[in-house]
Amino acid sequence: MSWTRPTRTEIFVVLKAGLAAGVSFSVARWVTNVPNPLLAPATAIVTVHATAWTSLRIALQRSVAVVAGVIIALIIGDAVPLNGLTVGILVTVALGISVFVLRLSGNPANQLPITLLLVLAVVSYGQRSYGVGRAVDTIIGAAIGGLVSLALPASRLREARSALARLSVELADCLATMGAGVTRPWSDQMTSAWEARAQRARTRLARRAVDAVGSGRKAARWNYRDRGHLDDLAQYEDLAPRLERISIGVSEIARDLDRTAAQTPGDHTPTPRLGALLTALADAVQALGDQLDTPGDDRALHAALREVEVRRDESRQGATRRAQLAVDGGANALDPAADEWLAYGAVLVQADAIVTDLVPK
Repeated sequence: MSWTRPTRTEIFVVLKAGLAAGVSFSVARWVTNVPNPLLAPATAIVTVHATAWTSLRIALQRSVAVVAGVIIALIIGDAVPLNGLTVGILVTVALGISVFVLRLSGNPANQLPITLLLVLAVVSYGQRSYGVGRAVDTIIGAAIGGLVSLALPASRLREARSALARLSVELADCLATMGAGVTRPWSDQMTSAWEARAQRARTRLARRAVDAVGSGRKAARWNYRDRGHLDDLAQYEDLAPRLERISIGVSEIARDLDRTAAQTPGDHTPTPRLGALLTALADAVQALGDQLDTPGDDRALHAALREVEVRRDESRQGATRRAQLAVDGGANALDPAADEWLAYGAVLVQADAIVTDLVPK
């Protein structure tokens, strides 16, 4: 697994969590008589992280889920013996509250039952005397975590732009690398590296970009840092799913090339027309990413798309000839290498799908 440089927002969230944890611990120790009010900083950390990139409504739901999990665990205490049956019932009830009452889904819905189990593991034996104090600690931690997030909100604008720019550059570079690679003899070692890189862009960078953009305009209503940039956030919300789909197409192209190389003994012969198409696609993807700096100016993108169309027609002609050779090859058509044209046809299909998301809406 490759390491990716943390973003400013990720660093900022880590620092905010540390600040909220320290403040909530001090306040909880002063307000309650609990010797070590660790539930306060624990809840503050979860609250800061849960509210970092979400709208106010979702942030409140997640914070309520955490507080509810802690309070339920404190009420139960060691009154309920823990075994397979009771744990199953507790998780079912807690998850039901998350899904059916708080209307959470995915990872946020799991926060309540996970919090419940973790707190039970800590306070279920011999600590009932601090039950009320620990409940107050939890509320203090959630309140301070929420206040810190509101007072020091993460800028979705900066994070979203950075994530989208990084994704577009990486996708364009992936296509350019493949385009340059297939213009000379290429091997399965090369295509394996291309596929691994494209998959990382698809599974990590694309997912991070989509998460960073989120529902930016809704979240901006509660974020004074982003409130004046609704038009930019709207642009990012349009661009994120398009780049995500493009990342899928790039990874599929890399996979098709890898399958083709695996069927070829030794190095594969150069395919300059296919290389020219991939290079043109790279330029178009880069032009799309450049619109983050020049919104509304799509002249470079239109020029790049015209080049893609020319290179696509050339590659289609080459794929057609390969198909005809495979059909006319008689016995040679049984050779797996004779079916290469199928792989190139698949690449053309993915290229067309990428162009669909590149065309200005």
